Amino acid sequence: GPYDDPIVKRVIATEGQTLIMNFKEERVYIDGVMLEEDYAKYFYPYGGSSENITYRYHNSLLYQGNLFGGTEYYNEATGVYTVTVPKDHIFVMGDNRLNSADSRVSQIGFVHEDFVVGKAVFRLFPFSAIGGLY
Repeated sequence: GPYDDPIVKRVIATEGQTLIMNFKEERVYIDGVMLEEDYAKYFYPYGGSSENITYRYHNSLLYQGNLFGGTEYYNEATGVYTVTVPKDHIFVMGDNRLNSADSRVSQIGFVHEDFVVGKAVFRLFPFSAIGGLY
């Protein structure tokens, strides 16, 4: 299952918060406030770039039936994904937004707080970015 091995992801939203991801703008909002995401990387993993690559990526997840919540949460015409996190759950995302198994995929979705086992405090790799995370 999805929780057989630990995953390290960034907590983006907690219970009761409404998360809006605009994949055409490559912006994330929590309760209407845009996150300053200096840590997030938006790039096509196989080279090349496009202003709509993120939008196309999420549409491809939708067509594969692998986008968490499907059209209940995601409007492919606008490229906007909207969820409200239920009680005792969190919504997590990886920093590499085009190559990350996180709450956006059906296998993971909302993560119950009981599955949270720790908090990353130090980065070892890459060596160029070694150091504390806070």
